[in-house]
Amino acid sequence: EGYLQAWRFVLNTSFGIAGVIDVASMVAWPDHPEDFGLTLATWGVSHGPYLVLPLLGASSVRDTVGLGIDAGVASYSYFIPFYVPVAARAIDLLNQRAIYFDEIEQSREEAFDFYVFVRNAYLQNREHRLAGHPAGGKEEPVWASQEEDDLYYFEDELEDDFEDEAD
Repeated sequence: EGYLQAWRFVLNTSFGIAGVIDVASMVAWPDHPEDFGLTLATWGVSHGPYLVLPLLGASSVRDTVGLGIDAGVASYSYFIPFYVPVAARAIDLLNQRAIYFDEIEQSREEAFDFYVFVRNAYLQNREHRLAGHPAGGKEEPVWASQEEDDLYYFEDELEDDFEDEAD
């Protein structure tokens, strides 16, 4: 799989005006975005507690460490001032928020507990991305172990109460 990413780089660099245009996506080559948090997971590092980082959003301790390492080893950080990629990331986050604004608002209205909804969505997404790694998602799904603490299970208790009252 790594060699496909290398060929994707070669194709985009050669025919995509030095990588400005993503030609590989135009010819339907899959993209597999990676980060150091996934690498740490492959090495067996546990995810740790779920976090919500200011301005960055959902994360875990492992992914936060990975985010810091990714930022430190980024090649562009040696050639341009630090505020340029920070501004670019802020604009990207704002753009992503605008793209998914309607879905976010709908989820806020429909979710019983929006925090639990976002946490489970984040953890399931990371688990799915990890499934393609050599570690293959060896650890128990994070969201499965936390569901019993969620407020969604009050519904089952309410149904039991109504059945008891009917008897």
